[in-house]
Amino acid sequence: MLLLVGGILHRPALRQADNAHDVAISTATVFAAHHAPARYLPLHGSDTWESGPHLFRTCFSGPDPARDYCVFVRTDETTPIVRRDPDQRPNATIAGPDNPGRSGG
Repeated sequence: MLLLVGGILHRPALRQADNAHDVAISTATVFAAHHAPARYLPLHGSDTWESGPHLFRTCFSGPDPARDYCVFVRTDETTPIVRRDPDQRPNATIAGPDNPGRSGG
């Protein structure tokens, strides 16, 4: 019974985390669609890593598998804040291929 109550109480936090993840991905996609160099367009192969609380790094694949177009999105503000990451290494390289904070692929 205690486990059930704990799960119900934790549900809003899970929904908020899912929402932040979705907001980060959509914000990164819109930004990249307007700012990425032509070699990354059309966008494909997105990979998102939650590198910290309210901080997500989304990368889009390009012609060179060792270089992605990556952006950081902060979701702790009313309007998400997005910045290009000058480090072009894929999330799998930086965070590790089996990092549980990664999604996509």
